[in-house]
Amino acid sequence: LCEAVDDHYSGLHLPAGINHISGRNALAFVRQRHGVPGSDLGREKRQRYFLAAAYRKMASLNTLVNPGRLSKLIKAVDDSIYVDQDFSLQSLLEQMANLSADNINGETIPTDGEQLISGVGDALLVNPKQVQDFVHNMIHPEPKQPSSTGPSSPSTSSSSKAPIDSGCIH
Repeated sequence: LCEAVDDHYSGLHLPAGINHISGRNALAFVRQRHGVPGSDLGREKRQRYFLAAAYRKMASLNTLVNPGRLSKLIKAVDDSIYVDQDFSLQSLLEQMANLSADNINGETIPTDGEQLISGVGDALLVNPKQVQDFVHNMIHPEPKQPSSTGPSSPSTSSSSKAPIDSGCIH
């Protein structure tokens, strides 16, 4: 963490620096919204960071390629969340065995900023056509062409492999 967190709303109380969290602190970390720069998009960055860190931990323990550990993980996940009846956690986790945390990208749909809506609260505004185009381009990417003009213009969406700014997470 870039700085200490003392958030009574989420229940997260951690010192600045490297923290190893689990259970309630892990849930509080991904749910914290007060004091997180960037509002809901900042919270989303933290969630991506957490998922990448959790995946790194599973991969470092060879959880996804060890049948005994994989079975325990499937049971823990299956006991903790609800999934569609025909969804196979086993199949998903077997597919994940070929991934590495460094090649998992997080993407954020393009937004037009926040607006305070009476009776509802803050909301992120989106343009449905921009979101449809964004999703289409994610599913059907154009082949990358070598560029001689340098980097392309910035995207209207957020993308990151490791959502850490300046070496720490806010």
